[in-house]
Amino acid sequence: MKACRRRMSLRRPIFIYSGNHVGGGEYLCLRRAEAAVRLGLRPVIITSPGPMDEAYRRVARLLHVDAAIFNRPAFTPGIAAAVADDLAALLGPAPSHIEVTGLPDSYFASLLARRLPGSDYSLLIIRPGTVLTRAWPTWRDLLPDPRAAWRALQGRKENGVLRALAAQGRVLAVNQACADDAARLAGLPSLEAALEPVIVPCGPVLRTAVPACPPYLLTVARIDGIMKGYVRGLVEAFAELVRAHPGLRLKVVGDGPDRPATEELAARLGVAGSVDFLGTLAPEALPGLYAGATAFIGMGTAAVEAAMQGAPTVVALAYDVTCRSPGYFGEPGLQGFGEDVPGQPKRAVLELLRPLLAEDGLARRVAERGQAHAFAEHHPAAATERLRALLSRPAVAPTPHPWPLPKWRRLLGSLSRGYAWRRPLAREG
Repeated sequence: MKACRRRMSLRRPIFIYSGNHVGGGEYLCLRRAEAAVRLGLRPVIITSPGPMDEAYRRVARLLHVDAAIFNRPAFTPGIAAAVADDLAALLGPAPSHIEVTGLPDSYFASLLARRLPGSDYSLLIIRPGTVLTRAWPTWRDLLPDPRAAWRALQGRKENGVLRALAAQGRVLAVNQACADDAARLAGLPSLEAALEPVIVPCGPVLRTAVPACPPYLLTVARIDGIMKGYVRGLVEAFAELVRAHPGLRLKVVGDGPDRPATEELAARLGVAGSVDFLGTLAPEALPGLYAGATAFIGMGTAAVEAAMQGAPTVVALAYDVTCRSPGYFGEPGLQGFGEDVPGQPKRAVLELLRPLLAEDGLARRVAERGQAHAFAEHHPAAATERLRALLSRPAVAPTPHPWPLPKWRRLLGSLSRGYAWRRPLAREG
């Protein structure tokens, strides 16, 4: 009975993450939904159809909105209102807390929160560069600098929603560095965000003191050539390392549009025979790979998972094709897990890997420190208690969110597909 009363005092958690690929943002959404399940709740995930659907359905009720209108500003106010009406009808009126990651997710959340009595929404900042832009230009943008009007016409004008959410205490962030960067972009002197580090499932720790034979470096990433562009740089660094360590191998887990070019790069550098492209693997196959790695190089949840399994972990920077790093995971002073934090040093990954391969003592210290940090900050039990506190807070009036300046070509495309009169626009996933 007491447990039942506790559940009743918690608002229903709804997570909106309109992108649906296989990446850190999706897994963060999934694991926050899992935290809700541990509280005895049935969470809801609202997204566009995609490869994470099966994983989402195992832990949450899944609702779909087509990507053509959902994950980009490609909707009229009428289309967006129809989406919110459909979602509200599917959800029912239970008081809810809606968690979103950016624009246009936050726009739909603002509409939905007003349709669900006793509900509000928060912004979860998961990367640097988060700013809610695409506000409509006004005549005042012409003065004193006409370039401001041009930026507004390009959709680069901040819409003020971040400032309003911050004033309500409705901003979350995976780390303070991301929150500080959002404050800078929004012109705020500071931003106090509730920290919600990424959550990593805590299974049995598999790593032993027996070194891997043959030794291998490991990375787990979507090989997209853009955000995870560091994979190419890692292949180039490996070609240097293997000269001094002939038995060393590189294992690359993941797939994506840049995989063929990355394989060609390995062949051109003469290391194709020492690089294993393993493709996408099931999550249960990863702990053993992490545990046996001589060193892991990567970012996001994969870096946390590797550290939790006791692998010496070198953090790679997103969007950095040269594969530079801010340091070892868990190192004092290191912020984030792959974001480009202003003022944080960037070192060639070779500078960090060479000492790890040469000094067993250093590798052990890096592994132990990283593992301790991963358990302290990213353990599911801690995340569950943070979510309990969030869902028990009384709702505030939902922050109004202006209709964002659309991307006109995409808006015309959605209109030509009939979304202006098609119903329903939201459905069970």
